[in-house]
Amino acid sequence: MKVAIVIGILAASISAGAQSSTAVAPVPAPQATLKTDLVSASNTKKTKLSVTTGLLGRSLEDRYVNSKYAGGTINLNGSHRIADNLEARMAMGFILSAGSYSNLYGGEGSAPNAVYVDEAALAYKPISALSLEAGVILTQFSTMPSNMESMGFPSLRQTLEMGNGDYKAQLFATQAIPTSDTAAVQATQSGITTTLLMYGIGGTTNAQDLGGLTLSGSVGRFQFENLNASAASDSQTLGNSVDGGGGPQARFRYEFEGTELGAKVAYRFKNGLKTSLSGALLRNEKAPEEKNKGYLYSVGASLPLGLKEVSASLGYFYNEEDTLPASYTSTGKGSNNRFGQVARIGMSNSKEAVSGFLQYTRANEIVNKPFTADRDIIVLGLEIGYDVL
Repeated sequence: MKVAIVIGILAASISAGAQSSTAVAPVPAPQATLKTDLVSASNTKKTKLSVTTGLLGRSLEDRYVNSKYAGGTINLNGSHRIADNLEARMAMGFILSAGSYSNLYGGEGSAPNAVYVDEAALAYKPISALSLEAGVILTQFSTMPSNMESMGFPSLRQTLEMGNGDYKAQLFATQAIPTSDTAAVQATQSGITTTLLMYGIGGTTNAQDLGGLTLSGSVGRFQFENLNASAASDSQTLGNSVDGGGGPQARFRYEFEGTELGAKVAYRFKNGLKTSLSGALLRNEKAPEEKNKGYLYSVGASLPLGLKEVSASLGYFYNEEDTLPASYTSTGKGSNNRFGQVARIGMSNSKEAVSGFLQYTRANEIVNKPFTADRDIIVLGLEIGYDVL
């Protein structure tokens, strides 16, 4: 199989960055990010464990779906350094919620009650620049986190980091078996397993060397193989082009293989005010024009007020019908065939480890389709963190 050959070639080299979120957790403001939190042998704390408790509420309304729910979350994040170059990591939790919903075509909008695992993995560093990870890993599809969901997948991930105090560059690759938060989507069907391959390069500068200015960017490739009928049937109501109707005969009309680009410029003023401008572009080379592009851009700012910090961001997203399989894109933005705006305000208190946010999303249809409609989404959340170990 083509993916297996590439995995063998890349197995000793490189890994993709991940952004921490879950399918049911609050979605961050849109921005392009790079992973830099590699295992560090210089960290003297052998075992870490933190607990985050939260409250979450969401309202989603369109012509077919009317959903309102509220609930509570508990998240556990921990790590244990087995040896100087070997670490075990875990991030898991659960959400309990209640509410009401109606949906003409499926279960989207129902109040989530689930246990989820974002990470349960081992990270090995044979040399300081190379990290090899295996297990359930929080996998970021692309540099477009506001459109593409980050989920915990069974994965292999490799990262080769180079640089000094002035800059950092990364070569990265991930080989994963993608799973969806939709129970109807099966990773393996008829003995064939869906696979995802990502690889690329990214880099970032040191803000101190540029007078408070930070520049970062990435370019990468993605490829899905063996997408099955369960994913196609589920994605049909989420914006993708699907043939064969629903059920076991459903098939994606196009394959998914392409390139993603992301860039971010951030500046920190002397009074502590931080501003940022970010953008990303994704193109599926297997789909025709006017169906294969997704992009976003956003501006953001945060201002420290003693131990508190106030933040705000505004973003625009555009995600055509067949950029990625819709079962794996962000339900918070209406999955595929959507364009719209996201506005978010937040506040945090570092002393009390408390943070909260309010986010509004307007997600419109690009092309009028039977299963989708323009929608409004409001999400609010409050979190309190505790360091146990």
